[in-house]
Amino acid sequence: MNNSINYLQLFLTFITVIISSLITWWLNSHSKRREIKLLNYHKDQIEKTKELYSLFVELDIVTNSFYLLNTIPANFKDFGIRINTWNKSYINCILFYRKNRILFPEDLKTQLDSHFDVFKQVRIIILNQKNIIEDELEYVSQYCEFYDEEETHFENIINKFRSDSEIKKILKTSIELQKNIENYFKKLVE
Repeated sequence: MNNSINYLQLFLTFITVIISSLITWWLNSHSKRREIKLLNYHKDQIEKTKELYSLFVELDIVTNSFYLLNTIPANFKDFGIRINTWNKSYINCILFYRKNRILFPEDLKTQLDSHFDVFKQVRIIILNQKNIIEDELEYVSQYCEFYDEEETHFENIINKFRSDSEIKKILKTSIELQKNIENYFKKLVE
């Protein structure tokens, strides 16, 4: 009887070791899969944050090109080209952000959403300005060249455009938002 109890204990110990090993293996494999998923998610966050920052800086540079004194467009046509460039940059930035929004933290999403809401208003202003410029191009070609007033007329339109409060607001908040994206990126790579 004593011998059979030893075999039974040995058998139970063996079974316990096997079950324990299987449970450990399963937990480790499950944990590793989860770890790999989190690692991939983290890599995605880093890459998408870098891309968003790049697109956002490009949009900010194009937006600022309307206001920096040394980048005043030479004429109506140049101004229209800048508006088209701005619109493409805006669309690229907003589409990228919306596609990858789930990767960003709530506080950054709130700031970006607010910023892009203002950008929507700026876009309306800029596209309206484009329509005005197209009308002005026709006017300039018919009237201003004859009277040599093209430059003065163009300066008036540029000054009116530069004085818009929504556009000034976006320029101020862009710098702060860029810093917040940079800080978020730094936290990701620490």
